[in-house]
Order: sequence, then C-alpha cells, then structure tokens
Amino acid sequence: MNYKTTSIIDPVDDNGIDIFFQKMKETLEMDDYITIGKYPDRLKTTFVKKQFPKMEEKNIYEPTRLHNDENDTLNNNISNIRQSLNILEQKLKTEIQRENTQSNNNKQNECPICMEEIKERNYVMPKCGHRMCVNCFVKNMNINKNTGHLCSQCRQVVI
Repeated sequence: MNYKTTSIIDPVDDNGIDIFFQKMKETLEMDDYITIGKYPDRLKTTFVKKQFPKMEEKNIYEPTRLHNDENDTLNNNISNIRQSLNILEQKLKTEIQRENTQSNNNKQNECPICMEEIKERNYVMPKCGHRMCVNCFVKNMNINKNTGHLCSQCRQVVI
C-alpha cells in the first residue's frame, strides 16, 4: 500500500502526530473493510438485545364488598347529584330562553338597515310587519331603484 501525506508534521507538536496516526488507522480500517470485508472494531456496538420475561397478570387488590349501609349511602349520594344536575339543567334552559326572548325584543326595536333604535314615531311598518326607520325607508326607495319597493328583510312588495 502506498500512503501519501500532504501535511507537514511538526515533530515537536504531539497533536499533529496523534492526528496522523488516527488518519493512518482510519485508512487501514477502510482498506481492510474494502478488501477482506472486516468491519472496524471501533464502530462495532456492544449493544445486546435482551428479552424481558413475560409478566403474569395478578390482581393488585381484591375488591371489598360494601356493606348495605355504605351501598345505600352511595346510592343516595348519586341520586342527589343527579337531582342537582337536573335542577341546574332546567335553570340553564330557562335562562337561555329568557336571554333569547330579550334579544328578540331588542331586535324588534332596532332598524334592520342602520341598526339604530326605533323610537315610537320614527318608523314605517309595511304589510309584512317588519319595522324600519323612516330615514332608511326613504333612502332605500331613492337609492335602490330596482329593489327599493321591497322590504329589506323579507323582500315582499312594500308599495
């Protein structure tokens, strides 16, 4: 084998000699692997695959039977919790219905076009029953030549 080195090694510098020997060793290992198929010893792992023994199923604890008194108390607690949840559910439903009716009432008092509050005397109510403020009604008639005669909510003929 013919090895050529391109770097100049300083005999005083120990690191240069160590690097040179390391490169020589790597080159020899590579040649051995290519020519005879010997895998380098420094790259071999020492990992050994171990199999764990199969675990047996065991009961960690034995369930104890409840006495009748404890069982009755537990059942009473569960039924009390269910009752409380049913009452809470009813209260939530009624609160949601109340909020929905309030928001519907508030929507009846606002113009669907400008979203401003409709006062007692500043609205128009066509045959369909949808209310809108007089200003929006007139602007809609003047600006929208093709659809100004229709209700802004249900599109029924207003005039």
